Amino acid sequence: MPLLAATVSLLAALLLAAACNGDGNGNGDGDGADGDSDDATPGATPTAELSEDAKATAEALRSEVTGRIAFASIVDKAADIFVMNADGSDRTNLTENPANDADPAWSPDGSRLAFSSDRDGNLDVFVMNADGSDVTQLTTDKSSDSNPSWSPDGKQIVFVSGRDETPDIYVMDADGANPVRLTEDPPADSQPAWSPDGASIAYVSIREENPEIIVMNADGSDPVNVTTLEASDSYPAWSPDGERIVFHSTRNGLSDIYTMRPDGSDVVRITEAPETNDAFASWSPDGEFIAFVSDRDGDFEIYVMEASGAAQARLTENPGADRDPVWTAQ
Repeated sequence: MPLLAATVSLLAALLLAAACNGDGNGNGDGDGADGDSDDATPGATPTAELSEDAKATAEALRSEVTGRIAFASIVDKAADIFVMNADGSDRTNLTENPANDADPAWSPDGSRLAFSSDRDGNLDVFVMNADGSDVTQLTTDKSSDSNPSWSPDGKQIVFVSGRDETPDIYVMDADGANPVRLTEDPPADSQPAWSPDGASIAYVSIREENPEIIVMNADGSDPVNVTTLEASDSYPAWSPDGERIVFHSTRNGLSDIYTMRPDGSDVVRITEAPETNDAFASWSPDGEFIAFVSDRDGDFEIYVMEASGAAQARLTENPGADRDPVWTAQ
């Protein structure tokens, strides 16, 4: 599937489409369920029942992960932001708003979440405390603003906006002041992710009708296309040490999770479940694990795996679609 409409984030568009198609709500118990082992399209054939050994492996993996994961989930045909323990337990709806809330992004200290919402009529960037309180709107432009990502020092937020016609990457102060345009590409740019050292930003841009991953300096200079295949490469996320970027790609047919070096070399495929779409990956704070979304059991749910792709476990089991897991240590 090509990159979705330029004026909204890919994630928000998928969530809105799922809601319109009548997906259920996301009020599951959040205790986690076993799984095996856009771009992505729902409706994969469910995998076979896990063996007892596979169930034990998944349970052991859930016992190793720590921290919290925020994600978006369909609730009553709209998307809300949830948070849960990294093992899938203690799941809480933070937004509970009739509008669509998506694109959660943790502040570096884990005290705040930035997100995008159409509660004001079109997509804008908001922030809130980690418990869902003190919601503050940061952007008010008539165009769509989405895909927020914090700078490592927490002082700035990079985001996507269509305020100058073509969606481009912008940066603003963490309170919404001083927005500055970083890209001016004729193609649509989206999904920015700031490197841990603050020096670079990875993002997605349409190049020759394909979504490709670009890495540029944090001031917008020296953009380099690091993926050049005729496939959809999307949602880059930096490892905590900055040595790898995880992303999803359709280069082998359906969507799978890959990692690569920031210069595009040493590409490694880490998921390849048959007839399955795996997408929207995020590293654990220690770099040992990756959370991701998969439809391998017939609906998009949150999973976790070792960074190598081994020992995968399902964390959510909801009738509605879950998207965009992001991890914090706090």
